[in-house]
Amino acid sequence: MDASSSGPEPRETPPSSAAPSRWWSERFGAAARAPFGSLRVPNDRSRFGWHLAGLALLCLLVQAVTGLLLLVHFRPGEHAWESVAHLSSQVPFGWLVRGLHALCSHLLVALALLHLGITFASRAFRRPRELTWIAGSFVLALVLALAATGAALPGDQASVLAARVDARLLASVPMIGPTLASIAAGGGSDLEIAHRFFAFHVGMLPAALLLAATAHLALVRAHGSSCSASTPTVPWFPDFLRRELVVWIVALGLLSAAVALWPPPMLPRHDALQPAPEGLRPAWYFMPAYQAIRLLPARLGPLRGEQVAVVAALLSFGALCLAPFWASSRRQTARRATTVIVAALAVITIVFAACGYSNG
Repeated sequence: MDASSSGPEPRETPPSSAAPSRWWSERFGAAARAPFGSLRVPNDRSRFGWHLAGLALLCLLVQAVTGLLLLVHFRPGEHAWESVAHLSSQVPFGWLVRGLHALCSHLLVALALLHLGITFASRAFRRPRELTWIAGSFVLALVLALAATGAALPGDQASVLAARVDARLLASVPMIGPTLASIAAGGGSDLEIAHRFFAFHVGMLPAALLLAATAHLALVRAHGSSCSASTPTVPWFPDFLRRELVVWIVALGLLSAAVALWPPPMLPRHDALQPAPEGLRPAWYFMPAYQAIRLLPARLGPLRGEQVAVVAALLSFGALCLAPFWASSRRQTARRATTVIVAALAVITIVFAACGYSNG
């Protein structure tokens, strides 16, 4: 999914034109042979994409470190809210650790989406980088899953309601929904959902994200991007690494200052007898789905409105993963259709998000 490494522009021929063994060798053989020390980075404006990827990696590292520190004091379940309150008020610099973890979760999603958009606009997913794009798409999906499970843990009114909604959406997946809901939510009680989401958030999803991110970086190293061979480049080590470390230091300073100036609020503890807080809304990256569910009718044919929204989201993710194969087609109509479909999905997402915020 990266759009910022040097390398000659390959001819656009469809993957089906080669034998299957050659197709796999072309994509994985280079990954096994490519030494990381030989990596070169464009020395022009296209290196902005590398800085986006580097900042996303920084956010991942901050999430891992702060998550481990939070794990020392956090107690999932019925004592979650008290443990978060203790961490924020009694533990030295606990408020900073909690704030960095919360802020970087939002920033990581934003950077991943921006990186994906730039990669698609520059058509850097073309042969032989289809699997690089797919691995990056799975990284984005896992980041969103981590954000969803993490938002359901603090034990306040908003997090408990978010966990219920997530469990209900999982149950709406056609055919396998009840099984997914049983795995992720157990019996469906607030306490059991919190424990299951905690296990996913600190164990299974980080492991899956590590595998997907490693595969993505290995493929990026092997194939680079589709920038022109005439683009001037510099060695990743030490030239670009020095610049990247400066960017990281500045970013860490700005993140810490933002947390100090605008610390995350401590919301009231969950009370089953109290109604949902007024004006409660999901995180900005889930607002389009939230608005889509609000606009859909209760039933649409044999499916409930929630099921339609879930199916649409799954189909959109599938279309995103298949975009490189359609865009590499010899037929100009297929390439144009791919661009139109992805652009339409982006516009619809932005419009739904805007409507969600304007309607409160």
